[in-house]
Amino acid sequence: MYAIVEIAGKQFKVTQDQFVYAPKMEGDEGASVEFDKVLLLDNDGKVEVGAPVLKGVKVSGKILGHVKGDKVIVFKKKRRKGYKKKNGHRQEFTKIQISDIVSGGKATKKSESKPKAESKPKTESKPKAKADDKKGDDLTKIVGIGPVFAGQLNELGYTTFKQISSLTRKQVEEIAEKIDGVSVESSASWINYAQGLIYGENDLTEINGIGPVFAGELKKLGYISFRQIAELKKKDIEVIAEEIDGVSEELIENEEWIKQAKDLMK
Repeated sequence: MYAIVEIAGKQFKVTQDQFVYAPKMEGDEGASVEFDKVLLLDNDGKVEVGAPVLKGVKVSGKILGHVKGDKVIVFKKKRRKGYKKKNGHRQEFTKIQISDIVSGGKATKKSESKPKAESKPKTESKPKAKADDKKGDDLTKIVGIGPVFAGQLNELGYTTFKQISSLTRKQVEEIAEKIDGVSVESSASWINYAQGLIYGENDLTEINGIGPVFAGELKKLGYISFRQIAELKKKDIEVIAEEIDGVSEELIENEEWIKQAKDLMK
């Protein structure tokens, strides 16, 4: 059993006892809240759709606190113009625990007969769970993903490094739309970093031409393993040269980063 409800201008799919991070709302910690803009209700397979909202259906909850999301870095640079600008932003959220979904004045009972996965509608962009995805990984190991983003990604069905590393453009756009503070650009390094964690992190300073500074900058772009360097494509090299001061396509080629990485893998 679940409902689609509008909270602070955003739509959330909620179930009883679930935690959601909504845009910051007024209210003290521990205060009760009630939301009457319920767009859809699924009660054990019986679906009711509002036009646009359902009458007599409400979602109640409790404010657990006000928190800040993970820091998002916005970096602008104009190559060969000497222009750089770096800003940081942390979006504010209100953490809410859903208490009840009330229909017709009565709280709907939490379904225990069906597994939670069966009550979720299928979407084309949502990743399908595989046997090796059930356990899940600690997504906070990916640079740029903290506890808040990790929790919201889990709610969208993304729980493993493998899922993050294989994100499509459509899925990235969906994530950016549903999670405040995430952009298509900022999530690009997530894909690289998740891939690196699957391959295994290496000390890139073992490659001649990559010192601690370059290694740190490569890490921000998600490159943390020899295999990633060994598999660099032309477009990847162009991005690295564009983003890291002091690194050029010629430097990467002349220092033979790719060849060295392949040798280190043997």
